[in-house]
Amino acid sequence: LWQRTMRYFPEERVADEVSFAVRRYGLKNGVLLSNDIFADRGRLETFIEEMGRRDLRGFEWFTFTRADSVIEQADLVPELVRLGLNFVSVGVESMDQDTLDYLKKETTPDVNLRAHRALHEGGVSVIMLCHIVGAPTHTREKLKQIAPQFRRFGPHAFLATPTFVPYPGTKVYPDVVRRDLIESFDYSRYELGDAVCRTEECSAEEVDRQSGKLIVPHVFDPRFILAHWRTGTRTGFWFGLLGPFFV
Repeated sequence: LWQRTMRYFPEERVADEVSFAVRRYGLKNGVLLSNDIFADRGRLETFIEEMGRRDLRGFEWFTFTRADSVIEQADLVPELVRLGLNFVSVGVESMDQDTLDYLKKETTPDVNLRAHRALHEGGVSVIMLCHIVGAPTHTREKLKQIAPQFRRFGPHAFLATPTFVPYPGTKVYPDVVRRDLIESFDYSRYELGDAVCRTEECSAEEVDRQSGKLIVPHVFDPRFILAHWRTGTRTGFWFGLLGPFFV
């Protein structure tokens, strides 16, 4: 990845490396790191073909995508699940249209809902929806609305709440600098889990607190636990999710 140019490994190479790890080391779970695996239909179809040519039974994998990309390739979801896809992180970013427009996502809350439905109905076991907390458009009232808005997805969705990070070079960076919203220019902290930017109403510290408040009641909701118990115990999902609460 360089500026706005991205170069990918060939699909055959990816499938070969997965096959090698499965055969040589008995790999059962892995992350196939892609900025948006659903972005290019041609590449995705080739990937499905290459993975299907290899005996990868028992291997399950996790990947990343955008909501609008899922909708465009929704018919391919069941085939990917057959090839081991069981955990998808979707950058829904927000269920508030003003925030989506500010972030220049060119999408809508309805697209987010349809993408989740396509993944769930296609057989994906765990769907992590990444919702930004602390965007400059977030008033205290809008932060309070994140939890009820998220409940529209149902118990099968897993809420992740990365904080808004204004990376230099992004489209929103000049605006947050102009409005003097950045509280820290220590770039070692620019990692989504540490708020460095305030909103017009909330300090960065308050944004951090709100992010944590959203996660705790969600992961301990009995409906969420029941929906993910079988998959979570098999993949280590619960250890990774709940481990930080017990450290």
